[in-house]
Amino acid sequence: MNDLLLGSEHKNKTLYSRYHKDIYMPEAVLKAAEHFLPHAGEPLPLSVHYHKVRAARKLPKSIYMPYAYHIIDVTVFKAANAVFRVLVRAPWNRDVDIGLVLEGDFEIVTAFWVSPGNGHETLDKALYEQPPVVEELSDNETKVLEGIE
Repeated sequence: MNDLLLGSEHKNKTLYSRYHKDIYMPEAVLKAAEHFLPHAGEPLPLSVHYHKVRAARKLPKSIYMPYAYHIIDVTVFKAANAVFRVLVRAPWNRDVDIGLVLEGDFEIVTAFWVSPGNGHETLDKALYEQPPVVEELSDNETKVLEGIE
């Protein structure tokens, strides 16, 4: 199969829903992601892609599930309503954090370094599910509805 297709498969909005903590992360999705992740201290298998980019990115040769992390991004497979992929961010040292993307067998499909002050300036909000729109009622509409009740 085409590697390019597989590499961006999780961006297919027909098959997957993506959630980001700074855009919209329903509590149920966050809880599912927490249950999806391995236990802290567990050794994590590394993908072929990780091995390809490891040297260039100066990534470690082995990684264990961090004890402290934040869930940043969750991809859900729509047909099964199941977590497919989770991005966690963990402190590595005082100068840098590490982003780890894990899939179903806890395999790290990719990883990258993140400066602790990174505020997602390049975040593409269009890739993610948006919060539901809540319509605000005018004062007049509110008075009408209150009269009906």
